[in-house]
Amino acid sequence: GARVLEKWMLTEFSRTIDIPVVSNVRHLGGVETASGTASLHDVVRSGLLKDLTPDGARRLHGLGIRTVVDLRTETEGERAPEPDLRGLGIR
Repeated sequence: GARVLEKWMLTEFSRTIDIPVVSNVRHLGGVETASGTASLHDVVRSGLLKDLTPDGARRLHGLGIRTVVDLRTETEGERAPEPDLRGLGIR
């Protein structure tokens, strides 16, 4: 069931974050962790960022995203490289 956290109903729909051209962007706020409960936007997961638009990159920055962790293999990363976001302070 849904839990209430910081006045948000945590359902599949309210976890969705709209980033143009990037699929399946969701925050993991409210997820129980070893050190407590994740706050909204502590962790955001998504599909590929290879087609991220400048507007989408600014949206990520505006959400407070500072680090991208790419869990793909080296070969997958070479086939579809992520954009360079260092200019926005995202590493």
